[in-house]
Amino acid sequence: MNSLNLDVEWEDGVLYKIILVQQELPIFAEYDYSAQWDLIEKALVMDYKQEKLFSFVHPKNGKKVYQRKHTKCPANGNAELAVGTMEKPLDFARVIIVLRSHMYKVPYIVLERYRHISCNPDVMAKMVERAFNWALRDTGVNVVLERWDTKGEIIQYHRDFARSWDIELDKSEGEYLVRMGCEDAFEVHKRNEAKKKKPNKKKSDDIRYYIKHPNKDAIIEFIRKALEGMKVPKDIARPIRVLRVHKVFLRSEDYRLPYNAFIKAFPEFKDLIERGAYNDFINPNRTKYNNDEIYMQLEKELENIL
Repeated sequence: MNSLNLDVEWEDGVLYKIILVQQELPIFAEYDYSAQWDLIEKALVMDYKQEKLFSFVHPKNGKKVYQRKHTKCPANGNAELAVGTMEKPLDFARVIIVLRSHMYKVPYIVLERYRHISCNPDVMAKMVERAFNWALRDTGVNVVLERWDTKGEIIQYHRDFARSWDIELDKSEGEYLVRMGCEDAFEVHKRNEAKKKKPNKKKSDDIRYYIKHPNKDAIIEFIRKALEGMKVPKDIARPIRVLRVHKVFLRSEDYRLPYNAFIKAFPEFKDLIERGAYNDFINPNRTKYNNDEIYMQLEKELENIL
């Protein structure tokens, strides 16, 4: 990576150019560059929709796994993330992604507040690079982050990001924009905190408790078979959604299998699907499985059990 004089960092932000390369390196070149920027755009959207999540793991300590929150919706590859432990309100670093820059015409990211991850911004950059490549692992391309040697020029990235995000948001017609103010989010936060304080009756986390069908083993085997080889949230939640629609689980639980019971029965999927994504995919009111051939096949297989 090229060295960058700390004197030209702008507001504690460290800048890295985004380079897109083919996963298979050529014999006589350092990189085989790619222009498939739409793959990064799609990866950001899938992460935002919790369909294929980025995995932020400390590159020097694999046990340190960080949460991420989108603080701005993705707009054609321009996005902003908070990454950190989130144990306290300010326990996060900021990742500003400018895939389409209207001032500098260079795809880049900025790391702010990186000291919440590491005193060395390159350590966090490596973590972000790996998170991108985890999401892009099946695409044939990799992201490489290289320090941006600005040669003494102060990069006004806040201005560039604000302008570029607005322009791309208009181009995308605000496809992923959720009109919620901080006051709305705060009300949701207050309700969630209030729920935490209420004493909850401990529920069973045994999957067999929730299955009302007399042949519980057949239902569990149905789920296990449907989950073979599955790696993404949509595929993992699919059999549970089928069973919920066909009211195989208890009516008192709104015919749903709680996340904790699912993970206890199938712990190998704990790191592949989060609670929010699980609950969203098994919601019968969502249209994510419309015209899904695998879903329809599972319904036919379930008929033989029911």
